[in-house]
Amino acid sequence: MHRINARRARRITVRRNALSLAIAAAIPTLVLAQDENQLPVVSEEEKMVMEEVVVTSSYRQALIDSIETKRNSTSIVEAISAEDIAKLPDSSIAESISRLPGLAAQRLDGRASVVSIRGLGEDFSTATVNGREQVSIGDNRGIEFDLYPSEIVSGVTVHKTPDATLTTQGIGGTINLHTARPLEMAKTIHLGVSYEQNGHDKLNPDGDDSGYRGSFSYIDQFADDTVGLAFSVATMDSPNQEERWNSWGFPSTSEGDLVLGGAKPFVRSSTLNRDTVMGVLQFEPNDRLSVTADALYIDFSDEKILRGIELPGAWAQATDVVSVADGLVTQGIWQDVRGQMRNDFETREAELFSAGINVQYDLNDRWVLEFDASRGDVERNIWSLESYSGFGRAGTDVPADDIGYSLNNANAEGAVFSPTLNYGDPNLVRLG
Repeated sequence: MHRINARRARRITVRRNALSLAIAAAIPTLVLAQDENQLPVVSEEEKMVMEEVVVTSSYRQALIDSIETKRNSTSIVEAISAEDIAKLPDSSIAESISRLPGLAAQRLDGRASVVSIRGLGEDFSTATVNGREQVSIGDNRGIEFDLYPSEIVSGVTVHKTPDATLTTQGIGGTINLHTARPLEMAKTIHLGVSYEQNGHDKLNPDGDDSGYRGSFSYIDQFADDTVGLAFSVATMDSPNQEERWNSWGFPSTSEGDLVLGGAKPFVRSSTLNRDTVMGVLQFEPNDRLSVTADALYIDFSDEKILRGIELPGAWAQATDVVSVADGLVTQGIWQDVRGQMRNDFETREAELFSAGINVQYDLNDRWVLEFDASRGDVERNIWSLESYSGFGRAGTDVPADDIGYSLNNANAEGAVFSPTLNYGDPNLVRLG
């Protein structure tokens, strides 16, 4: 249960503009002008109830916290506040951030990854966790936010304008992720498990079409609420399947009709594995001293399998036209085609560790002494392999193929091919 002081809320309201001040000043005059016998009798009990507004909904409290963050900030910000620990519904914090006004996410293999602020790319922005700059697993400065599960984040503040209170900031903006503060939250034990099934079956035999997501969070207070502990573990295994169709343009025939210049149909299977551990220890022995230590560890792995064939068409060899519709060759035969089979395998592995300690001491009502130290490390390994094979790559003993194709204008699924050779016969394929 959360409580909000109603008198404080009224003070915030009447300071917003001069009109509200004038109305507030006029209300007592109108009340005094009424007959005292017509005024309702308010008991002492009712007076005590009117002293506070009780908020029982955690979702409502999350909205209030977001509004308060934006209202009290000295710069232009957007804010997200979780209802409770592990209550953000998205698989990563990137999905949540991308829905904020002025922000857009670039998707990688179907999931939101890097985020741009006000149209500026991710390299112009800075990402921090609890105010501390984070290292990137990418090649540049931009942070891949799909690295951070939403289960460990209690809130996000996006600074769209510079602010002197920020120790580090970017030209485009600064995205600050907040982890839980156990002394400011209720005692919580959370366990969440979900299962996901991909709409496609396995497009590659060594791919996956199902995955899972799980998290466990624990928040508690000790020693008369002077010591707080927050601990969270999150794991995810998320597959993704994709069918690709690329056409190599449409040159013109001698009759001026457009004909398919070539094609590149591929299928991709990828799997994202992410294991995260987060811990926060908070100590507040009195109203003046606050000590907070937090640590974050992420083990990230992204594996991709890409297989397909590249078929040179009208750009490389003659095409027998079978049928034409509206200036487009909808059926044709490519002569003497030597297709190139391509197999790609790529895996990215990264381990990120970030830890810090913050000490605040209130000297008086106006001055605060603060000490903050942190360290962040990331280790990344990338393995990428491409192989090309086909007919005649290692010699001319394998004949070329005459491939027929037909285009269906009613959908965008590409072309239907009719080869004369058996592409499943390993005796015909040569590694290039």
